[in-house]
Amino acid sequence: MRPLLSHEMRFAPEVGRPYALNAGATGKVMLAFDDELAQAVLAAGDLPAYTPNTVVSAQPLAAQLEAMRREGYAASEGERVAGGCAIASPVFGPTGAVMGALTISAVSARCDLQRLVRFAPQLRRGAEEVSARLLGPPQPLLPPREDDAP
Repeated sequence: MRPLLSHEMRFAPEVGRPYALNAGATGKVMLAFDDELAQAVLAAGDLPAYTPNTVVSAQPLAAQLEAMRREGYAASEGERVAGGCAIASPVFGPTGAVMGALTISAVSARCDLQRLVRFAPQLRRGAEEVSARLLGPPQPLLPPREDDAP
């Protein structure tokens, strides 16, 4: 696959490559909105570390997941790949179960996490729209937030 941009630093995740759910915004948002999966991961003990920023202990990860449930999105910086940052919001199926995530990722040198998080309200709305368009009528699964106004 040819890169779309000429920047030397870029992310090109491998399709089909498994990643641990404790590292990065996409995996952690999946955990945050799937209680059964989260409990299994938290009970598993030692979690894999990809970088020094990867959360590998159950208690801090559980606290992050709770915050993500309140906010409706996950944010990460250098957890899976050093020099990367991302935000992710859950996509829900018709039963209310999380089945994917909408994610924005960037190279931190070009777009740091503080800048990326400014797009969280739009990302949440986008994930809700994807859920509605792909899977049926929207369901109020995420709590409303003041910053969600258009």
